[in-house]
Amino acid sequence: MADPLFLIEPDSARKLLRITQTGNWTMETVQRYAAALADAVRHMMLVDGVKHGELITLIDMTSKGVLPREVADALGRMVRPDSPSRRIAFVTKGALHRLQARRLVSDPRVRIFDRQEDAMAWLMEQDAIAA
Repeated sequence: MADPLFLIEPDSARKLLRITQTGNWTMETVQRYAAALADAVRHMMLVDGVKHGELITLIDMTSKGVLPREVADALGRMVRPDSPSRRIAFVTKGALHRLQARRLVSDPRVRIFDRQEDAMAWLMEQDAIAA
């Protein structure tokens, strides 16, 4: 498996935050990820004018290893009720990843998908972007 990496791609015009996670994550990876994610969201909101509750987030976990418990718990705590995302779609690969993603969060704004196309369709539904 690849080194633990993440790519955060803000698309303020579409109010979309696209995240790709790869490799085997550690707590150090989670800390770097949390800081980079906070910077990206802050920029989208303060500089680009995306408002709280307008953001939609796609998280591609298809190339990420199965997480150690403490890492999974730390990532799960990042999806909080005060999160600026209106909807969050996780794209997973395989039953074990899907099960782990389900354990991460039990938030009604979150859905888990096997395909990016399905995740994007759900994120872009009109009620997902209505202010």
